[in-house]
Amino acid sequence: MRLQDLPRPLARRCLRIPRFCSRDLGVDLHGASLVVAYSTGLDSTALLHLLCTLRHRLGLTLVAAHAHHGLRDESDREMEHALAVCARLGVPCETARLDVPAAQVSARTGREDAARTARYAFLEGVRQRRGADWIATAHHADDLAEDIVMRLVRGTGWPGLGGMPGADPGRRLLRPVLDWEKADLRAVLESTGTLWCEDLSNADARQ
Repeated sequence: MRLQDLPRPLARRCLRIPRFCSRDLGVDLHGASLVVAYSTGLDSTALLHLLCTLRHRLGLTLVAAHAHHGLRDESDREMEHALAVCARLGVPCETARLDVPAAQVSARTGREDAARTARYAFLEGVRQRRGADWIATAHHADDLAEDIVMRLVRGTGWPGLGGMPGADPGRRLLRPVLDWEKADLRAVLESTGTLWCEDLSNADARQ
């Protein structure tokens, strides 16, 4: 994906990502080293390609990280897809097969929580090995709204009701497209003919 391949409004949105990170999140992307959490789903595929589009302009160093959770039949295919896409983009891709059932037993928690904890531990391990500045995730405005609703349901008070932060220095997490809507990320991929893998288990909740 090249900047000129995008419709003009989306190209302008892409170019505003560094300004959003700098002005709103206090993170200068110029010369940054990023581990991109890449599940091969719509959101993370759009993020990876947007960052690749900005890579030379900003002097970014990118490495993708793909976690194989082993919980769905599609997991093997998704890992193969991740490796193929990253090879085509010229982005190193680290992968890991996570033992979610073992993590669940050890933590005495639900499967989703265990998978999330194992995934972030893997991402942090990649960041430390690579000496990267941040772990970039594809959380967007729809996720932020859902997060705020969930916090309301749990009775969270201020300032927790602000929702997930765009930058979390303690965990080295960066959410560069938190001001994008999912529809915009979909438009980026559809307008350029970029393929992603659908997670059928999330189909109802994510639409």
